[in-house]
Amino acid sequence: MLFRSKITNPKDYLVTHSKEKEALVSFTISSILDKMSQSATNEVGSRLYAKHHCYFSDCLKHPEYLREVLTEIFGNGAKIVMNEIRQNLEEFDDQHPISHFLAVLSK
Repeated sequence: MLFRSKITNPKDYLVTHSKEKEALVSFTISSILDKMSQSATNEVGSRLYAKHHCYFSDCLKHPEYLREVLTEIFGNGAKIVMNEIRQNLEEFDDQHPISHFLAVLSK
């Protein structure tokens, strides 16, 4: 009970911790790609690692890597994927790391 704090809004807790933000972005990316196909998720993940030695969770700090890989794989269709990611994260766009991530995807 000594360290217990009252969390009135789970969203506030989630977006105040960087690991949770990375997990949120990673989950969002993989969920959207999984809706397309498991092979799409695997290909994007594999290419991110091959080119930039990063995982989906690293895309919060380096959204340009995700944008580049999505464009290489999907061409103009990457805009649809990036738009889905934006829509899923828009309620968190008032938080700096996520707002930066979304801004880079929107370029």
